[in-house]
Amino acid sequence: MKYIWLIPLLPGLGAAINGLVGIRSFSRRLAGLVACGTMTLALGLALVAFWQLLALPPDGRAFDVTVAQWIPTIPLQMSKP
Repeated sequence: MKYIWLIPLLPGLGAAINGLVGIRSFSRRLAGLVACGTMTLALGLALVAFWQLLALPPDGRAFDVTVAQWIPTIPLQMSKP
């Protein structure tokens, strides 16, 4: 759960690497490996986070992550109290 913030960041990082240096500096094979590798790492982290959340009791299966502090929070009610 410590690295859950990397799940959306890794694919974007792979796309940025391929978009900025991509095929001009890499071979097509290496660019594909960068894309697939970052997606696979994101999937692995998502699966680890999923299994860690399943290990918690049902009422404790919530994990709040602050991604962008400059965006104001909007209170949402998911279920009726």
